Amino acid sequence: MDSGMRSFLRELYEKGEVHFRGLGGSMRPFFGSGTVFVIRVCDPDELKRGDLILMRYREEVCLHRFLGWSRKFPGKLVTKGDWFSEPDAPWPVSAVLGKVSEVIRNGESVRTDSLMYGLRARLIAKLSLPAGRIMGVLRRIRQNPNRS
Repeated sequence: MDSGMRSFLRELYEKGEVHFRGLGGSMRPFFGSGTVFVIRVCDPDELKRGDLILMRYREEVCLHRFLGWSRKFPGKLVTKGDWFSEPDAPWPVSAVLGKVSEVIRNGESVRTDSLMYGLRARLIAKLSLPAGRIMGVLRRIRQNPNRS
């Protein structure tokens, strides 16, 4: 494990929360690259559909939306980046580092435990799979417009 990851994990577990700058486009259109998230340590049993969670895979971390528990693989989590057409491979519970408690954009902070944020997050999670599949079809059409 590199020193950056060790330092990140030490801060998370000692303080119970850490600021995390998301990089990449997997959470578009709701969260762009560079959005700052406050990650809090949580018990995976506390997760609710729509929560944004940070998972660890080897030396990498991934922040995606929690869609629920896998029916096919009991005890594993189903997550998805909002931008992607399909969900991630199921994650083991041990991969969960924490969940987002606050989003900071343009100097403004939004807590994720508010009623409106929670309703919006659950709606996005519910629509995520069908919307992702539609977006995937539209991307393929755009890439090959002459296809009949």
